[in-house]
Amino acid sequence: MFNLVRKVTLEILLYFRNNRVPSGMRRALIDPENSFLRNAIGYILFFPIVIMGMVIALPFALFGGPSKLTATEVAEYLHDMIEGTGGAYDWDDFTSVEIADPQLESIRARASQIELPIDVEGINKLCILLSEVEEIMEIIVTPYD
Repeated sequence: MFNLVRKVTLEILLYFRNNRVPSGMRRALIDPENSFLRNAIGYILFFPIVIMGMVIALPFALFGGPSKLTATEVAEYLHDMIEGTGGAYDWDDFTSVEIADPQLESIRARASQIELPIDVEGINKLCILLSEVEEIMEIIVTPYD
């Protein structure tokens, strides 16, 4: 991390050395030609911005992108919804996040269109989707002869 901050700082320094400095600014806030105190102030102002950017980017890095649910996990979500045994937020978790596998993503997208609270028609649709997932599971599990 320190190397990244150092690299960014050097890029900023090079920018201000090679480009024209705005007229109201004598030189960059972080510059080897500055006094120690002026550079210290520059770093003190610079680091909170970097830290805030990292805090904002962290959730996207951890939770962004499609999930890597397996066919078994998708089947568990569907089965729990059919049986009414899932947790309070399980269905929302399942229907809100895209799945990396295109076949499972198609099933998730169709499942998310089912109206809540679920009725008999919705349960029938979920059973059809569950059978599709089970077919995918059989394809994955079946060994080659």
